[in-house]
Amino acid sequence: MYISRRKHRLPGEGGEDARPAGKTPAPEETPVPEKETPVPEKETPVPAEPEPEREENPPDGPVELIDGREADGPEVLGREPEDDARLSYEEFLAKNPKTGALKVQAFLGMRSLPVAEAEVTVEKTLSDGVHVFAAAATDPDGSTRDLPLPAPERENSQLPGSDNPFAVYRVTVSHPGYVTAVFPDVPVFAGVKSIQQVSLLPDPGAGA
Repeated sequence: MYISRRKHRLPGEGGEDARPAGKTPAPEETPVPEKETPVPEKETPVPAEPEPEREENPPDGPVELIDGREADGPEVLGREPEDDARLSYEEFLAKNPKTGALKVQAFLGMRSLPVAEAEVTVEKTLSDGVHVFAAAATDPDGSTRDLPLPAPERENSQLPGSDNPFAVYRVTVSHPGYVTAVFPDVPVFAGVKSIQQVSLLPDPGAGA
């Protein structure tokens, strides 16, 4: 009786059909993209508006007045000047302890050419007569030097019902061949230089 010695392999015992034991590998997972966290937009700071500059009080320095007006400013004379004819010379000086300045500028016609050697007289009629406070002649530019004149306290302008804060003078400008110009009420303030401009006209009868 023939007995085959060939060993039959059972499934799972090895060989080509044998497969290693273990878990079946899981299919590869597709990575899910992470959600980006939105970055908040940066706010542009709004520049703060600059504070308006505060106006400082003007210094108590000299101020020029031209024909009774401040340069590019309003009329400075608010009322008629006080009549000082009842005061004596000493009383007038006591009432005007401060000093202002007056400068006269003389021109020909419509202020086209300066007039040199014009005689300028500053005077005032008081109870004891006419007093000359200053006299000068114009230079080649048609101007006099600054003429110092008595003036009242500047605080007078800040007190209601007080006297005028200025003194008034009669200014006469004369020159041969021109009509004499007279200004009866020229104001002078303490610590202020006033400028009186004069337009001289030719005198038709000067050559007769």
